[in-house]
Amino acid sequence: MTARVAELDVTKERFWGEFVSSLHVPESGDVTRTDAAVIDVRGSIERLGAVESRYRALLEGLPLVAFVCGWESGRRMRYVSPQVEALLGFDQAEWLEGEDLWDARLHPEDRGRVLEAAGEAFGAGRPLRMEYRLLRRDGRAVWVREETDPPVTLGDGPRLAHGVLIDVSERRATETALERERARAEGYRARLEAIGDGAAASDGGPGPAGAPNDPLTGLVTRPGLEERLHAAVDTARDSGEEVALLCIDIDSFKLVNDSLGLEAGDELLRQVSARLCRLVGPNDALARPGADEFLLMLGRLESGAGLDTSEDAARRVAEILSEPFEVAGSELAVTAGVGASVSPRDAREPEELLKHADAAMHSARELGPSEFALYGGGTIEARLQLAETARLRRAIGAGELVLHYQPIFALPSGEVAHLEALVRWQRPDSGLAAPLSFIPLAEESGLIESLGRWVLDALLEQAGEWLGEGRDVRFSFNVSPRQLRRSDFARNIAAAIEQRSLDPARFCVEITESSAMRNSHAVEPLLRELRAAGLRLAVDDFGLGYSSLDRLRDLPFQMLKIDRSFLARTPEDRGCAGIVRAVLELAEALGMEAVAEGVETEEQRRFLEERRCPLAQGFLLSRPLPASEVAALLPAPAGAETASAPRG
Repeated sequence: MTARVAELDVTKERFWGEFVSSLHVPESGDVTRTDAAVIDVRGSIERLGAVESRYRALLEGLPLVAFVCGWESGRRMRYVSPQVEALLGFDQAEWLEGEDLWDARLHPEDRGRVLEAAGEAFGAGRPLRMEYRLLRRDGRAVWVREETDPPVTLGDGPRLAHGVLIDVSERRATETALERERARAEGYRARLEAIGDGAAASDGGPGPAGAPNDPLTGLVTRPGLEERLHAAVDTARDSGEEVALLCIDIDSFKLVNDSLGLEAGDELLRQVSARLCRLVGPNDALARPGADEFLLMLGRLESGAGLDTSEDAARRVAEILSEPFEVAGSELAVTAGVGASVSPRDAREPEELLKHADAAMHSARELGPSEFALYGGGTIEARLQLAETARLRRAIGAGELVLHYQPIFALPSGEVAHLEALVRWQRPDSGLAAPLSFIPLAEESGLIESLGRWVLDALLEQAGEWLGEGRDVRFSFNVSPRQLRRSDFARNIAAAIEQRSLDPARFCVEITESSAMRNSHAVEPLLRELRAAGLRLAVDDFGLGYSSLDRLRDLPFQMLKIDRSFLARTPEDRGCAGIVRAVLELAEALGMEAVAEGVETEEQRRFLEERRCPLAQGFLLSRPLPASEVAALLPAPAGAETASAPRG
């Protein structure tokens, strides 16, 4: 009997060994003796490791890509050699983490035959030997030869296939050139024959097959992008996904050509294209249709994510271009206008998507340098909305925004417990504008993040002044669903509060019920990060969404704000009154403070006091007020506190 033993403990030394034993059984059948031995196999294991290292070094030094993949799981890579990055532009980690990266990078014209051939070969237990095209990160096509053995199953593990990819682009290009010359020669021969027969001479042989890449940047040209765009839109139509197309136009590029020369302009375009390639993901494509313009296609986007993804990509374009460029001994600052269109939101066909992205780019240029615009349909209403967006963008930086504060009162004492910060737009042409007149526009245009940053900065400045006077007050502010999608959202808020040496426990972040519950698993880490930083959290407009009580219990909220629509018919409407009572009991059971919104009558206030609602706000108690007026409602200064004293 021989057995491999994982660890042996001999004189307190642990090592790998092999246990060998033999039984001595005489004719009587009784075991008379057992011999056993333990063999130290440490040296063998070390030698095996050394062999494996040499084998890996040899494998990773070959001019090919070796891989191990699981076929039934969508051909997900279990191992891929590092040469894959030089071949396709995606590193090992991206291949190992990507569920369907190989499938996504198959050339649209080759995908069908490759999947069919692979399925037939592996289904029949035959090797796969074929050539096809894969798309690099920058959108260029690479011809590869795949040689893969049939999948095998090791023990109870998955079926794995081992194979290699060999770059045959150069050979394919040579073959294509030879075929082209052969066709041209055949054309000449046919023409000579026709001339000899007295026939009219025809034109020359066929042109080059396929669309060439841009010779300056190496990116695909417009025809190549159109091919990818057709495939992406067809896929999105079948899967219910979205496709976004960004048209990127370099600002003031003509000035570079005029001042530094055409060679400098070409060098700048090469550097810009190299940076833009950082934005290209597995399902994306980047093209240079000509001059100073680039097209970035973003494919396989979840339904409803096209606008946000386009906005985020435009911001990243600005970020990667913000670092100066070194061209012809000069340091150049480069900005770009970006226009975007999303299919199927405003374009069903690829041609429409191209046209609309171009129109949006021209709209962005009208707004000024380094601007971003989404396609609005080209109607008068859309142009007016675009102009309104430009005015709001200027207002954020021009001092036209102000904060008003609506007090939240403790019941029944009537003392101010919190101040909710609400933004107003002091329009030069028409006076003070309420949030509903411009917040939806800020959401749709992507300005909501800039607006949110302004609100937070203005609130912290005013809070620092009041707390510095020793006033005992807490504050709350609202955030939008778009802000919650940023991974650095919580960190930025915590850093802004810490920078001013304020107590984060004085501030409450209000999040609507629908925003918190729509994608609670994605939002929860941000909420917990805010709580860990010391801030309080409130569920706003509670009752309008579809909260799971289990999820509500699990999320780290401390305050629950009852939507005003339920209080509007309370106490007259028994159903609404019952809902308000139930929500108050729910908040108490979950250990949350309840706030009733929209208190406008004495009857409503008495109803809330009788049901022991702890907090309330509404026009009966106080309208939102500017800082100069709300100060009179705040508790008198304690006298001894400082800006940082209210911590705790």
